[in-house]
Amino acid sequence: DVVDTGTGTGDSFYRCRDVIRMQGKTPQTPVLDGHLQGRTQMQLTWTNRQEELGDYYAIYRFEAGEKTDITNNNHLLAIVSGHTYTDMHAGSYKYIVTCLTRLHQESEKSNVLEAKH
Repeated sequence: DVVDTGTGTGDSFYRCRDVIRMQGKTPQTPVLDGHLQGRTQMQLTWTNRQEELGDYYAIYRFEAGEKTDITNNNHLLAIVSGHTYTDMHAGSYKYIVTCLTRLHQESEKSNVLEAKH
């Protein structure tokens, strides 16, 4: 819920109880899907049933034989607000997506999508 501060300037803030309610809630794990577009692009799409808890999505890319460790930020490909992403440099990679809240809470990693080029 958003409440007007009553200053007449249009400033708003989130109610404290709503922020507290959101704290500690991990967003639901997204389900990842995708397909090659042409020879060099990988189109990724995902779904998430708890839209109200997910503000952003982190996309990770790994080499084909590499361990899918999302704690290593070198594998973070992008952070997006939508439900699609196109990797313009597709190859033999593995992809994972996680859901992020505005309070920087991250879901468990999605299923692994392997692209063999």
